[in-house]
Amino acid sequence: MGFTYRQAIGELIYALVTCRPDISFACIKLSQYSSAPSLTHFEAVKHLVYKYLAATIDDGITYWRQQEPNMLLPRLHPDPVPHHDPNYDDNADERKQLDPNRLTGAVDSDYAGDNSHRKSVNGICIKLPGGTIFYKTQYQSTIALSTTEAEFTAACEAGKYILYIRSIMQEIGMEQTANATILYEDNQGALLMANAQRPTKRTRHMDVKHFVIYNGLDKTY
Repeated sequence: MGFTYRQAIGELIYALVTCRPDISFACIKLSQYSSAPSLTHFEAVKHLVYKYLAATIDDGITYWRQQEPNMLLPRLHPDPVPHHDPNYDDNADERKQLDPNRLTGAVDSDYAGDNSHRKSVNGICIKLPGGTIFYKTQYQSTIALSTTEAEFTAACEAGKYILYIRSIMQEIGMEQTANATILYEDNQGALLMANAQRPTKRTRHMDVKHFVIYNGLDKTY
């Protein structure tokens, strides 16, 4: 198809690491077939990921400032709009970042999406202020027996990374004792267990270690 598969994956990983975390899942999945790719994998790289990047070439990671910077060079693009700007088009008011020192996180997981081993995939994103500073896509170490377990396990992993990043911010002078980090989760069962801080009778199959999510997290939405 006119390109080397491994070279294409390497180029995608470079884009992923620098400024395009949104292609993380696709890169990880496609890179698993680097040793023996089929036509389907070549087509996925060329007609899905490459075309997606070409169509969204102006997208990337942007951060807003509280104060106007002194720019000596001409600006090629307008400054990112802070989330507390009244002109910022966002219906989810609770997700607006008003404090530049406060982390916000989002986590999601599929459920047994890979039919070769049935391990679920975690997707974790942590933002500050307005832009992504941490992202991770990884298979879970165990096979989840329900969507709730898969989502709760992903939230547990996100909580660990949040605590680690908060400790780094504390060390560099960004005070983290005033506000807790908000973690967004879209599974109702995982939300109820996380906010109740205890398992239910129907979740005995879940390992106790996952309830470490309570430490350092105020509330999950």
